[in-house]
Amino acid sequence: MYLQKLKLANFKNCPEGDMDFSAKVNCFIGDNGAGKTNILDAIHYLSFCKSYFNTIDYQNILHDAPFSPFMEPIRKTTTMGMIFPVSRNGTIKNSSS
Repeated sequence: MYLQKLKLANFKNCPEGDMDFSAKVNCFIGDNGAGKTNILDAIHYLSFCKSYFNTIDYQNILHDAPFSPFMEPIRKTTTMGMIFPVSRNGTIKNSSS
């Protein structure tokens, strides 16, 4: 199993992101403060349901954004989705509401 695609919205300094990954090697290149580590933290968050850096979920939401949904297909043959809309008060909203 490998991470095939990552979509972010309002996660840390990334208002919107859509990334496709290789099954082999992936490199993140950019200026300081561009969000390379935030992409890795988003992957960590999806894997362990917590940020590596922040213990409080709402601290991962882009400043002044109402929530941060994550969507991630993780299998090559089957798309599985995970959505975690986290509100400013730190609660995880029901994705059906």
